[in-house]
Amino acid sequence: MYRFQSGQHLSSSSYTNSYYEFPQRRYGLSRQQAFRLSLEGDFEVTVWEAAFNTPPRIVWQETVAGCRPDRPVTSTIPPVAQDAPPKRFFFRLRALSAGTFFGGDVATEHKPLPVRLAVVLCTFRREEYLRAIVTGLLADPDLTEGLSAVVVVDNGRTLEAGEFTDPRVTLIPNRNCGGAGGFSRGMAEVLRRDLGSHILLMDDDIACDSEAVLRTIAFYRHVEQPVAVAGAMLDMQKPHLHFEAGALYGRAADSPGENPLKIYGLGRGLNLEHEEALNALLLEERADYGAFWYFAFPARYAAQGGLLLPFFVIGDDIEFGLRLTRRLGVEVAPLPGVGVWHQPFYSKISPIKRYFFVRNLLVIDALYNRSSYWRIVRALAADFESDLCKFNYGMVLMLVRAFEDFLQGPALFTAVDPLFLMAGITDEAKDLDANVLPFLPQETWGFEQPPRESWLRTVVRRLTLGGHLLPRRLLRGAPMQVLLGGVGQWRKNFLCRTALFLHREGGFANARDIAPARGRRLAWRLLRAFWQGRREWAAARDAWRRQAPELSGSAFWATYCGSSQENKK
Repeated sequence: MYRFQSGQHLSSSSYTNSYYEFPQRRYGLSRQQAFRLSLEGDFEVTVWEAAFNTPPRIVWQETVAGCRPDRPVTSTIPPVAQDAPPKRFFFRLRALSAGTFFGGDVATEHKPLPVRLAVVLCTFRREEYLRAIVTGLLADPDLTEGLSAVVVVDNGRTLEAGEFTDPRVTLIPNRNCGGAGGFSRGMAEVLRRDLGSHILLMDDDIACDSEAVLRTIAFYRHVEQPVAVAGAMLDMQKPHLHFEAGALYGRAADSPGENPLKIYGLGRGLNLEHEEALNALLLEERADYGAFWYFAFPARYAAQGGLLLPFFVIGDDIEFGLRLTRRLGVEVAPLPGVGVWHQPFYSKISPIKRYFFVRNLLVIDALYNRSSYWRIVRALAADFESDLCKFNYGMVLMLVRAFEDFLQGPALFTAVDPLFLMAGITDEAKDLDANVLPFLPQETWGFEQPPRESWLRTVVRRLTLGGHLLPRRLLRGAPMQVLLGGVGQWRKNFLCRTALFLHREGGFANARDIAPARGRRLAWRLLRAFWQGRREWAAARDAWRRQAPELSGSAFWATYCGSSQENKK
């Protein structure tokens, strides 16, 4: 509700209050829309149209007097031709007297389809976030009809059944099988009990405005085509920063062509305080997948295509999205105005995530891209060179170990407890990271500069493994400066003894000293893995193709998660 004095203005031109028409035009059943505004008083109402790289213009205007909240004012949104560029519409109110704006929505001529949305939340000891999400969803009266269930899968077993008294909530204490296990357990529960026609997966380290869930329900009420919704991630520490809404697999901003170890987030870096950024969301992009901070889809796709693969963490959303898009013909639609605030990744940097990222992307490539062995070798070697030349030996270990473990096939993913696996790898990485030194930067200038590079420097760097094959006394280059957190951030080492690191957003800096013997051992280990891979790559890839349907089935997850335990209602 917003109260006006005469002459005051209000505009809905914002990320959450604009109406983006192109998802409805592409997927929806309705062809006529209008703003329906609940007002009290006298107003001038205008409807504006905005397009990318085009100044906004008024497309509808009316002066209304004696408005009453029980008689909404309908402001026409003009239809857009099927082949026209995408449009964004918003309204502006100018008060001609004292008055009140109570709220509004977008009305259509199409009778809504029945939608029952089941929200699945997987949590591990983030009780404060989880309670806030659940409380916000249950308290919204506009969700009373469309929100059919909230399934909370508690991997940390720290929540009590008495905390949730609403009959729509199901609390499931679960073995810690990671996000993949928690979401699979929740999806299986929705399917088993027919809790919803649609499923929404959400992380537990987010802040969610219930309006995003309402918009998702409204979207599905007017859609019959096979489509999943990829909600945006907004930076919790920079609330107006649009981090990503859907992503592409096998692409990267800092390297050309396809790369099986890369992903490319759509819409990154937009500042949603500016109207130009809002219009940039009109550049329609079809995603390969949507991340599980907010991902919605019809429940029948989980019944048809299966649950998640046992990746523990990272990559389960990529694989599931590719399964929908490439096997079931489902499109993944980034839906502007639908998103959550998420803890930024720079605030929770962890080397172990590198292991899961590389290992699980190798599985994904085996299932969908089916790259040649030598393409995989080139991608791994490029990332190996980057980390080795930064003397980041812990990260090098994660990459090498990920490749070694992939070659062991699916059995490793299910036979070894992932927590035990993580503990062992983490301890080994700590020993390798003994070269980390304190460093206090005096200025950022050098970190911003592009590195010197030539074909000769490249040849020398590679022949010497970034200096690891040379005696230390010959390494006389100036310290390498590495700015973390951006695209193309690594500075290519040329005969340096030290690498200096600065992460401004993460708020830390350190230095790493070269450890030639350590680097040589890791390089030799990778070469041995490559040699082993020549014989075992095809077998591991084929094993994943054979067993993936079984490992994403309800029967597997019931056994793996120990689903015989009684749910808490």
